[in-house]
Amino acid sequence: MSGFILTGITIIILRLIKKTPYLSFGWFWYLGTLIPVIGLVQVGQQGMADRYAYIPLIGIFIIIAWGLPDLLKHFHFKKPLLLFLVLIFFSVLMRLSWVQLHYWQNSEKLFNHAIEVTDKKYPSFVGIYNNLGVVLNKQLKFKEAMVHLKSAVKLQPTYSEAHNNLGNALSGLNRFREANIYYKEAIRLNPNYPEAHNNLANSLSKQLRLDEAIIYYKKAIQLKPEYYEAHFNFGVTLNKWNHSEQAIGYLEEAIRLNPNFTKARLSLGNILRQKYKFKTAIHHFQTIIKMNPNHAIAHNSLGSALAEQGNFEQAIVHFHTSITINPRYLEAHQNLGTIFLILGQPEQSIVYFKIAKEIAINEKLKQ
Repeated sequence: MSGFILTGITIIILRLIKKTPYLSFGWFWYLGTLIPVIGLVQVGQQGMADRYAYIPLIGIFIIIAWGLPDLLKHFHFKKPLLLFLVLIFFSVLMRLSWVQLHYWQNSEKLFNHAIEVTDKKYPSFVGIYNNLGVVLNKQLKFKEAMVHLKSAVKLQPTYSEAHNNLGNALSGLNRFREANIYYKEAIRLNPNYPEAHNNLANSLSKQLRLDEAIIYYKKAIQLKPEYYEAHFNFGVTLNKWNHSEQAIGYLEEAIRLNPNFTKARLSLGNILRQKYKFKTAIHHFQTIIKMNPNHAIAHNSLGSALAEQGNFEQAIVHFHTSITINPRYLEAHQNLGTIFLILGQPEQSIVYFKIAKEIAINEKLKQ
């Protein structure tokens, strides 16, 4: 039916080509630029998207821009009428834009709206549930995320990404055994899925199943050698199990792959500090602070390394900076209390130990 309508419109426009050339130009612009995005050729994950119409609609606007004055040329009050119509047109567009912007305030609102308006039989509907679940996971709303990700898995049981993301939601709730089931299913559906291998390894590590975790970390890195998060996670796990020398290698590789990866630098710096390799440790802490001067943990770690070298004056500066950034930073207060005690200033020491005790009590009450 739609084919007959398009053919009919095209025939009419061709007959009017000499009288109204803008009609044919606008119409063929519209058709010509629309063809690549009607689904004959895949240009993205989405079958339909607003952006696919941006270029084609130029043709329709050409028809309106030249056609409206042409239609009104016989009216005596064509200028006031044209101005009135333009004002009405733009008022409608402004209202529609305002409504649309409401849905685009954030990803959560956007995907919730998409669920409300999308046909449940539409192929990408399952992707909307998955995407909303990912957004909620990032916001640490794991219970809400789980609901939507379970819907995605139910609608499309072969959707490996949804299984992986559902595993992430369950991990966020410390339900690691259940999370393992979904990670393993994601891997069964897609054996070359490095993120699922990494996430399963993280879950196994938290269950103290190191031997199994190592297998999946190594597989994640084998599948994606540039996967710096997997190198980092493997390094942290190895260090936790007292394999610090091996851990250093993986953390160094994570930093080589992503020099701005502050978590890896912080972990590596602390391991090196414990091994009395203060110069290299200090370099990593200083690099973090250079990238982010308000990194309270890096200031505290740098202060600890300096104090262990006997540089108490500079250590105090960084501990003070740390608690200025985060006044409730328990460890930094404890470190200041300790350092003033070493320096023979018990009154100052007591002040910081009292604050540390208060913070510790408040934290315990919150649990």
